[in-house]
Amino acid sequence: MIETVELPIASAEVRDNTYSNLLSLLSLCPTHQASLRERGLTLDEIEQLGYRTTPTIRLKRIVTELLERGCVLDGVPGFYCQKETGQWTLDIRGSGIMIPDRNFNGQIEAIQVRLDRVYNQKFYNLTSVDKYYGTPARCCPHYVGVQEGDEVVCVTEGVMKADLAYHFALGSQYECGFAGLTGVPSYSQYERLLQELSELGVQRLNIMIDSDYQDNDKVRTARDRYIELGAEAGFEVAPITWSRRQKGIDDLYKHLFRSK
Repeated sequence: MIETVELPIASAEVRDNTYSNLLSLLSLCPTHQASLRERGLTLDEIEQLGYRTTPTIRLKRIVTELLERGCVLDGVPGFYCQKETGQWTLDIRGSGIMIPDRNFNGQIEAIQVRLDRVYNQKFYNLTSVDKYYGTPARCCPHYVGVQEGDEVVCVTEGVMKADLAYHFALGSQYECGFAGLTGVPSYSQYERLLQELSELGVQRLNIMIDSDYQDNDKVRTARDRYIELGAEAGFEVAPITWSRRQKGIDDLYKHLFRSK
């Protein structure tokens, strides 16, 4: 049996530096670019968001380049050490679009991957859990367009969903900063979000969970709990609902602002 040594997670600063350098070495393949265009994003928005395609080759060279740049791999989810050779490697558990998960300061604390082929789930978080000198993922509330002094922030599920909804609504009467939770339920992330938004002076939360909460007991329970926790933390909480024809807030905003 191979002994597994798990490293404590690195600081947000270390993860941000390593992940930023990793993404700078990668590109977005034409298929993924076309998929994002189909979802309503412009080429400029795609470039701004910094999405990348998971690498399938040159993994050894990518890791070598990161080390040559002085990046720390210890404690960064997604990287682990090969016990037989002592060499670091990158653990890619499925091909797809890599999506930076950024905290309020813009630091990349984690990376989500939107899978090309959906089996049991549509997304997974870059991780090296159960690997030698690996580290499990730890995501953060993803902020896009949120600024200190904002009175209102929209809360939804998903990093990409928050990115898309925010960009679709820019310049409209619905323009507002978004915070995306990496999955539902994500109570620990939500509690962190409430603390951070309170410190920023935010007063109201627009809860924009997918419309399938009307049929999905798990989603409905999480949505109700978010509303309850937000109110207990002193926020004005506004649950937002819309037609089931558009599942997510990104689908609704695309219909309103990008489909004409």
